[in-house]
Amino acid sequence: MAIGSTVARSTNGRRPTWRRGILAGALAAIPAGVLLAAVAPGDVAVPGVAGPAGTLAGWLAVLALGAAGGAVFGVLVERAAGYADAPRGRALLGIAYGTALWFLLEHALPLAAAATGSGAPGRPRLNAFPLAVLLVYVVVLALATPSSG
Repeated sequence: MAIGSTVARSTNGRRPTWRRGILAGALAAIPAGVLLAAVAPGDVAVPGVAGPAGTLAGWLAVLALGAAGGAVFGVLVERAAGYADAPRGRALLGIAYGTALWFLLEHALPLAAAATGSGAPGRPRLNAFPLAVLLVYVVVLALATPSSG
């Protein structure tokens, strides 16, 4: 048994949901990244912030962002204990999470693009394509994240 492994385990002997969410988030980022790379219109700000689509740096950024989002989703699943135990409940929670992320990112990405020098500051676009990418991500994430129970 590794040092500290008992600290990382929850009371039921399993790793905390947020830690399992990291792997699920990285896995869910793969189909979302493929969709982004295959269909991405030129006005999507993600390549300017996370790296050019299709490059190793871009894919690593997509996987890292997916893992971070999976950890947050894992915490949400843990907090919504009874509701998110079934796949349908996790999928609905994921759709709400993805929609909230989309709204937040559509407001934050123009500022981030301006801060990195990869674009002029702009208004939120509320573009439907990033919403579609995030919905693919969160549905796969919801199905790949085990319940907290």
